[in-house]
Amino acid sequence: MFSIFQSKECNISRNEYILADGKKIYYLVQDDSVFVISRLTLFSDFYDRDFFSYCFKNLKRKKIIFTHCRQKENDLPKFTVCKKNPIDTNLRIDLPYKDTEEFISSLGKKTRMHLRQYQRGFERKFNGGGYKSIVQSFEQGFPAVDKSNFEYVVKLNHERCLSKGFESGVDGEKYWNSYKKYAVLNLLTAEGMIVAGTISTVFNGELCLHVIAHDNDYGSYNVGNLILLQTIDYAIKSGIKTFNMLWGRCDYKLRFNAVEETLYDYFVCKNLFVFTSEQIKFFFKETKIFLPKAFSFAKRKILGGIKFMLKKLHLFNFVKRMMKRSEKAV
Repeated sequence: MFSIFQSKECNISRNEYILADGKKIYYLVQDDSVFVISRLTLFSDFYDRDFFSYCFKNLKRKKIIFTHCRQKENDLPKFTVCKKNPIDTNLRIDLPYKDTEEFISSLGKKTRMHLRQYQRGFERKFNGGGYKSIVQSFEQGFPAVDKSNFEYVVKLNHERCLSKGFESGVDGEKYWNSYKKYAVLNLLTAEGMIVAGTISTVFNGELCLHVIAHDNDYGSYNVGNLILLQTIDYAIKSGIKTFNMLWGRCDYKLRFNAVEETLYDYFVCKNLFVFTSEQIKFFFKETKIFLPKAFSFAKRKILGGIKFMLKKLHLFNFVKRMMKRSEKAV
């Protein structure tokens, strides 16, 4: 049993495959490959022979690619390659806490102290100026996500990145089309203005952070830390046990107890020929990365050895000269 539809909500055509048990697989078709939307899931969740057969026979593609999967699995289908993702690791915060205060207590001493100082300082400054914490969500019981607020957080993200000397990679319209049905918007306001915000989605009972931003004019009040804490507060109150901060290793994520999670990519190949071709590609890619490092290492060792020998030779000549002088003195 399967059903296919073309999603027009995204800029890229997205397809859906429904398995016999009702589980859905979302995928994109590009060139000779099928790209499964599999981020932060297990490869075994998608292991379905009927789906593989559909991709190879009906779609006439040569390989199926699963990226950013959790855990390295050993029991793989025939002609499947598993590789560690060369770029990204997920920064994950586990939330087995009954409330936000318990979460804060689990942090390091300095982080706890600073967060409480930030909270008190912001509340003292803006308590009379409309200080509010707002949550908008696709879930029942919350106000719906407002597109203008969503776009304003994206705008703050772009301004924040430019102030740091680089351009943001966030495409506001694409993010809105992709995430609006699953989005959670956390906002911090002061003096009637949005001063910080996060854009997240809830997927498989986990919260995934996509955008975090704050107004540069309010940076001295540490609103970036406060909006992150507010987002974690929403997750704990909603019963969410995992907060995925996704890729990008930053100190502030580690201060909030985020741990790095290695991610893996899987390539299911149609036949032995495609499988062998993929293995050869990976070999040359890894060789291309390894050889310059190996040459650099060897160069350092050889130069270091030459310098060491020159120093030894210099010391030997020095001792020899001193012995001759002592003999002449005698």
